Amino acid sequence: MGIEKEVEQNKTPNTKGKEVEVAEQQQNSLGSRKASTKSNRNIGECGDFSIVTQNAFGILAGGNGDKQPPDKGDTKTRVKRHKAEGIIPKIAKNWGMVHNYEQASNGRIWIMFDTNIWQVEALHTDAQFIHCNITSTNVKCAMTVVYGFNSIELRKGMWQKLRRVAQSVKQAWLIWGDFNAILSVQDRISRHEVTMAEIQDFGGFCFNTKVTEISWSGNYFTWANGQMGGDRVTSRIDRAMGNGDWMMKYGHITVEVGDPFISDHSPLTIKFQRLNNDIKVPFKFMNVWADHDEFQNIVTIRWHGIKHECKLVNVWYRLKDMKTDFKELNNKNFREVSERTCRKNIKTLTAIDGTVLTDLKGIKKEIVEFYKSLMGTSAKQLPAVNMSIMKNGHVLNQHQITELVKSITREEIDNSLNAIGNDKAPGIDGYNAVFFKKAWGIMKNDVYEAVMDFFQTSHMPKIINCTTVTLLPKVTNPITVKDFRPISCCSVLYKIIAKILATRLQVVMSDIIDGAQAGIIPGRKGAENIILAHELIRAYSRKHVSPRCMIKVDL
Repeated sequence: MGIEKEVEQNKTPNTKGKEVEVAEQQQNSLGSRKASTKSNRNIGECGDFSIVTQNAFGILAGGNGDKQPPDKGDTKTRVKRHKAEGIIPKIAKNWGMVHNYEQASNGRIWIMFDTNIWQVEALHTDAQFIHCNITSTNVKCAMTVVYGFNSIELRKGMWQKLRRVAQSVKQAWLIWGDFNAILSVQDRISRHEVTMAEIQDFGGFCFNTKVTEISWSGNYFTWANGQMGGDRVTSRIDRAMGNGDWMMKYGHITVEVGDPFISDHSPLTIKFQRLNNDIKVPFKFMNVWADHDEFQNIVTIRWHGIKHECKLVNVWYRLKDMKTDFKELNNKNFREVSERTCRKNIKTLTAIDGTVLTDLKGIKKEIVEFYKSLMGTSAKQLPAVNMSIMKNGHVLNQHQITELVKSITREEIDNSLNAIGNDKAPGIDGYNAVFFKKAWGIMKNDVYEAVMDFFQTSHMPKIINCTTVTLLPKVTNPITVKDFRPISCCSVLYKIIAKILATRLQVVMSDIIDGAQAGIIPGRKGAENIILAHELIRAYSRKHVSPRCMIKVDL
């Protein structure tokens, strides 16, 4: 079983008196002690290790749970320093701690950590934030825990100090917590409109320091005042931000916004999961490799090494032979870019029955079963096309038939390759159109022969005809498999052949498809049928019109 470390930020909702950040092991007794004090929440069932922030220290500090908007609370303390010395051992015995009692008499921020797991070096403490370096297994970065004052004017000093901190950071930087500020008008719902004064300081800080919000999942709003009706206020004041180095190193990590439980704030969780070494990451050609000085040499040396009787297979094997050299090139020069790209995978998925899946096998099974249910069952036999009926419709003339079956030219192959966008995903071989275009001078003759050979023999090997399916999110924070859109990723050789066929068919499509089909065909517009239907329906409302209806048929 993996180890989870949890950092939890807590504060009194109505007094803004305390934030706590705690790192915890998965199987120690802290979870049960906290559960008996706060709630029955089960802490510690996620990935290898994580950091969690939550603003919910009111119950632990003896608060009465009153709710007030974030700009209306006072700053009376609930945990004095001498009381904290007795509370801390009960929360986590023999743990390390960083606080800001020297800058704030009520000790607004606690950072507690298991010294067997984390090393925390405090660099700068302030009444509104603590900046430190944190180190653990596979994790090394700067972290700033923020707890902003309620007042816009009092927060101005915090933004200035954080700008100076940003100038000193030369590594991955995580800055998160309760900023008590919003970034846009969408970040708060209340009877009072959001003013520019409320968002300009936070927005200016992000612009000047080049930090961006880390991708997140879960609830959008992170705080609520506990009221109902017109008095209710919800806002997004808890965030996790990262600098450019964070995005490059840990850009695959997602912040999970959880349920608030007894607090008026939602917890933020960042899970650092170890990569599963049993999963083989497929090869994907990186566009930046094509601009490297060694690119042309690799292609030239490897392209003339393998011979196969099938010309399409010959191209495929030569592409495969170059992968080792490109991997070595990547490890020497582009490793960080590659790691960030290859870690974009689905780590959690909610099944249709509501079960949250975190293991790879369970996620795979859920996806496969979902799409199997959409495909239906296979038929034992399919009805044949009635050629006599087909001949009664539109048919091609002899000249059009000759044009369709004439020999493929090199110009057609060139045009098909150029028609493939540079941003299109690669197929199962991992090579995209950028590779082919950059190496075209070396490999084009073999590709010409391979494509022409297919049209002469009508034989396409399985390795060329094989398609991979990739899931793309349809929403910002996908939860279930329904939130993903599948796309088929075909090899470039397959795309070239398909585009040649499509280009030739495009010339004759308008002659064999009835004029009633307004969409898809070049020169026709689907809006024409919409206008026609609108005009027909208008006539239905006239007096003395005979009974009638309109039927939409989708064939």
